[in-house]
Amino acid sequence: MTVTETIRYDFGGNSKHGIIRYIPTKFPYDKTHYRVYPISDVQVGRDGQGEQFSVDSGNYLVVKIGSPNRTLSGEHTYVIRYDVAYSIDTFADHDELYWNAVGNEWPVPIAQTSVTVTSDVPVLDVTCFAGPQRSSLGCDEHSFTDKQATFSNGALAAMSGVTVVVAAPPGSIAAPGPRLTKRWSLATAFTPNVWTIGGGLLLLLLGVGGALLIAYLFGRDRHYVGILPGLTPEFDDPNVEQRKPFIGARRSRSSSPRRATCGRARWARSSTSGPTWST
Repeated sequence: MTVTETIRYDFGGNSKHGIIRYIPTKFPYDKTHYRVYPISDVQVGRDGQGEQFSVDSGNYLVVKIGSPNRTLSGEHTYVIRYDVAYSIDTFADHDELYWNAVGNEWPVPIAQTSVTVTSDVPVLDVTCFAGPQRSSLGCDEHSFTDKQATFSNGALAAMSGVTVVVAAPPGSIAAPGPRLTKRWSLATAFTPNVWTIGGGLLLLLLGVGGALLIAYLFGRDRHYVGILPGLTPEFDDPNVEQRKPFIGARRSRSSSPRRATCGRARWARSSTSGPTWST
């Protein structure tokens, strides 16, 4: 689906750098999935000419329009074009476009809205909704001909939009949708499968092995031949250190030519070495 938005924005006597359009691209679908609407090929113009803009992606496609080095006032016309994939729902008796053509993210009131949907396949039926998110109020007017549907609505309060619904013959639209992605949660992260079970066993083995290694290296008493328990030899004393084996019978290890020391000191090296948009 190719979308063309024409937005006539009146800044009045305010000086602003431009506008920001928030386009939702990710919605909860069920307990384990999100529905996503991939958007591509974004183009922006203002007053019949190209305009500077940037795009950020996430749960919304955020189109920030305008130059940080220039401000505007008065009325200006913006045109935003983009492609949306997997935008059609499929049912047993029809394919359906369900699309919020305005968006509920505008923090200013909207004076008038009109929407036209042009289709390559016959239009079977239409309806529409206007108002804040989850509104069930119908829009002011809607109608359709063979391959075109039109919708209109008067004044909208801030954070309100217009959603259009268009039905087409079943199976008439290629690659309809939806496109789903997994919803991450603790439950889904630890769902039993070959990866989670294998990873859990590997972590368990690493943990047990690490504990055994620490016990072997540091968890045993040190004994020296000819010295009372609890005492350590003086520096350069060639006494034999005797250590308990971790597994098996006790064995002794000669200190020659190495010498037992009281300890080692360690040192750690150290070194020193904007603008406002309107929405």
